[in-house]
Amino acid sequence: QEKERYFFFRDNFGGYLLDVEEPVFRRTVEQQEIQKSNEVIYEALIQQSDTALQKELQHFFHIVCILSDGRKEDACFHLCTGVRDMEKKFHLANMPGLGVEIRNLLDESRKMEDYGMLKRYFSDIYGRYREQVNGLARGMEKTELARAREYIETHYQENISLEILAREV
Repeated sequence: QEKERYFFFRDNFGGYLLDVEEPVFRRTVEQQEIQKSNEVIYEALIQQSDTALQKELQHFFHIVCILSDGRKEDACFHLCTGVRDMEKKFHLANMPGLGVEIRNLLDESRKMEDYGMLKRYFSDIYGRYREQVNGLARGMEKTELARAREYIETHYQENISLEILAREV
């Protein structure tokens, strides 16, 4: 009966959960591991590495599952905290975040029927962060190209090397 609370997480158990006196998870997770994982997610977003992002999101969801220890409310809290921390990281980097209201995010996450739905919901949110970073990068590339074109047009009669252009732009 105590293990019934793990039913929400049934997708993470490969379809079975033994009712024995053994711990559900072989290892424990500390809060710091979630924070470290969120750092890796942020770096993957900034580096625009979809492979690294997907890999770390899977790790993040796994450790949230372990830390939550069968408590849906804890999983919702940890996942929402990850988004809150991501918003702070974007703000500190002077990048626009998603502007999500954590209270609303928590309310929506509580409506999820199982952990698989919860993971998809938060994967979509991190996908929006990815789109945000990609859009910012495209905008920066256009700005840099425009500055390079302007410099070339202004100095076309001079001997311009790539080194000079890179330094000036």
